[in-house]
Amino acid sequence: MKLLYLALSFFALFLLDFYLKSNISGIGEGSLNLPFLGLFVVLCGILILWHSTTARSIVIRRSTWLLSLFLLYFAFRIVVDIGSVEGLKAYTAGTTGGVILFYILGTLAAIITGKNLKNARCSKNYLKYFTICFIVYIIVSYGLLLKIFFELGSRLQTDMFIISGRDGAYQRPGNFLVMCYLMLLTLYAQFIALKSAGPLFCSRLASVTIFTLFTVYTLTSLLIAQMIGSNNATVSIAGLGLITTAVVMLLWLKSIQQYLTALSLNFTRLFFGKISSRLAVFGVLALVILTCLTLSISYYFGIDLTMTRLGGFGTGEFSSMSSRIALLGNFSNQFNYSPIFGNMDVDRLTTGSGSYVHSLVATLLTQTGFLGFFLFAAYLFLGLKERLKLEYEKSAECVLSNNIFNLFSLLFLSTVLLIAVVATSFLSATLWFSLGMFIVGVRFNSYLKS
Repeated sequence: MKLLYLALSFFALFLLDFYLKSNISGIGEGSLNLPFLGLFVVLCGILILWHSTTARSIVIRRSTWLLSLFLLYFAFRIVVDIGSVEGLKAYTAGTTGGVILFYILGTLAAIITGKNLKNARCSKNYLKYFTICFIVYIIVSYGLLLKIFFELGSRLQTDMFIISGRDGAYQRPGNFLVMCYLMLLTLYAQFIALKSAGPLFCSRLASVTIFTLFTVYTLTSLLIAQMIGSNNATVSIAGLGLITTAVVMLLWLKSIQQYLTALSLNFTRLFFGKISSRLAVFGVLALVILTCLTLSISYYFGIDLTMTRLGGFGTGEFSSMSSRIALLGNFSNQFNYSPIFGNMDVDRLTTGSGSYVHSLVATLLTQTGFLGFFLFAAYLFLGLKERLKLEYEKSAECVLSNNIFNLFSLLFLSTVLLIAVVATSFLSATLWFSLGMFIVGVRFNSYLKS
C-alpha cells in the first residue's frame, strides 16, 4: 500500500507540474487545463485522508492560526478598500495571484511529499522506489520543459532574445516556472537527505544522473525565463540553483555531515556557524560554474546575452532595475496615507495605479499597515521556528536527514523571501506557494505501527 501511495503522490505532482507548464507555453491565453489543477487537489485530498488514517492526531500549528488572522484581515481590507467581489476572488483564489490558492497548493504538495520522506526513512525498499520515481518524474518534467522551450523558440524575435506577442503577460508564466522548479528542488532535497542517511539503490549512478538532469533543467529554465522576459523568474531560478549546488558540494565534507548529525539545526548554527562560512565559499564556486555553463551554452547556440531583457536588450539600460528604484520614492506618500491599517488601493489613491513599491516589506506596510505587517512577521518568525523542530525519532540517521532537508528548505525559503523583499509585493504567488511548501501548517504525529 505504501508503494501505491508513492506512485499516486508522484502522479499528483505531475498533474500540478503539467498544469503550471501548460500555462507557461500558453502565455497570455488565460488559465488553461484547469481540470488538471482540480484533479491535483482532489487526489491530494484522498492522499491526505489516507495519511490521516495512520496518525493518532492531526495538529494545526500555532503559526497557521496567526496566518489565518492575517488572511482574514487581508480579506477585510480588500472588502473595505476595493469593495469588489471580483477583487476579493482575484486576490484570494484567482489562478494568477490568489494568495490563498497558491498557499494551499504549496501546502498540499508539501504534505504528500513529506509522507514519502517519512516512509523512505523506515524502509530501504521504499527508498529504492522513491529514487526510481524521482528519476522518472524529473525526466518527464524536463520533457515538458523542453516542449515549452521549442514552442517559445519558434516565436523568438529576430533582433532580441524574447518572444513576440507576449503583451507584458510575463509575470504569471514566470511565477509558474519558478513553482515547477521549487517542486523539483524539494524532491531533490529529499533525495539528498535520504541518501546521506543511508545507502541508496545504485547510489552513485542515481546521484550523477539526477545532478546532471537538475543542471540541464536549471539552464533550460533560465533560457525560458528570458524568452518570456521575466527577470524575476531568472534571478529566482539562478539563486535557487546556486543554493542547491552549493549545499550539494557542502555535504561532500564529512565534517559537515558529522556536525549535522550531532546537533539539531537552528538559525544560529545555520547563519553564524561553520555551515555559513563554508557555504559562502561553495556558493562562489557554484556561481563560477553556472556562469561558465551559461556563457558556453550561449556561445554554442549563438545567443547574444546583451540582447536579453536581463541584458537591457543591448541598450545598456536595465529598465527592470531602474523602474524599481524609481518607485522607492512612492513609499512615503503611500505609507503615510494609512500607517496603522493600510489600504489595498493606496497606490491608485496616492501616486497612481500600479506605482506601488516592489518590495514585500514596503507593500505589507502600505497596503496592510503596521497591523498586517506585525501579523505576517509574527507568523513568519513562529513558522520558521516550528520548521526547525525535530519531530522524528532521534536516531543519528534521522537527525542527519532531518537537518539536511531543513537546511535546504530554509535556504530555499530565504532565497524567495530575499527576492520578495527587493523585487516583488507580498501578493507574489511564488512567495505564497513557497510558504505553503516550506512552512507546512499541519502536523501529523504519533504514527501507529502498520
